[in-house]
Amino acid sequence: REMAAQGGVEAAPRLARSDDPAVRLAAARLMHLLPDERHVAALEPLIADPDPDVAALAWRALRNQRRTPEWRALVQRIADGGPEERRAAAANWLTEN
Repeated sequence: REMAAQGGVEAAPRLARSDDPAVRLAAARLMHLLPDERHVAALEPLIADPDPDVAALAWRALRNQRRTPEWRALVQRIADGGPEERRAAAANWLTEN
């Protein structure tokens, strides 16, 4: 609650654009802990981040987001042609409620 009250939801997408992998990791953590429909677009590039820790946490954060049409569209893109190691999981997520 404290992170949300201090603007964590709003800050996360901005932090996700940082050149510093540690800052991007913090952004992915915030988005994991504070799901919000605004985070889907910010998570998309982080899923393919060159830093494997950022990419892994962004993937977990994506699963934790609200199932909006934007979320479904992104997960469908990943299932159809995203990273090979993510496709099956993305397809499974689409079958969940």
